[in-house]
Amino acid sequence: MTTLADELKLATGGHAYVVSIAPQATMAILSGGHAADQAVWIDDRNGQWVTSSYYGELPLWADLRNTRQSIDRRLAAGTWQPLQRNKTHGVAAERHHRKTLLSSHGRQWTLRGVQDVGNGER
Repeated sequence: MTTLADELKLATGGHAYVVSIAPQATMAILSGGHAADQAVWIDDRNGQWVTSSYYGELPLWADLRNTRQSIDRRLAAGTWQPLQRNKTHGVAAERHHRKTLLSSHGRQWTLRGVQDVGNGER
């Protein structure tokens, strides 16, 4: 089965440059298909843009975002308090909250990455 990205590569004789950007690895890899030139996603452990060695080096725009505008910095600036204090909250709840924030901020970060690529940054 081919993806839209695969079909674009086929239709252009391999000349299309396919970049797949998503908040999660599975989304980026599956959307990029078999022939993507780059697949980039947000590491949910640290909020950094990452890729796989399969795709080569991390694109410059992603590296710059990691160093200048880290999502981790934005998360660190916020504070989290549970709505109800009880014994079920703790480290596990904080991890869950962090993952939730990463997913909501991940959508914004993904759109910014798409804008970077759209502006000609590779």
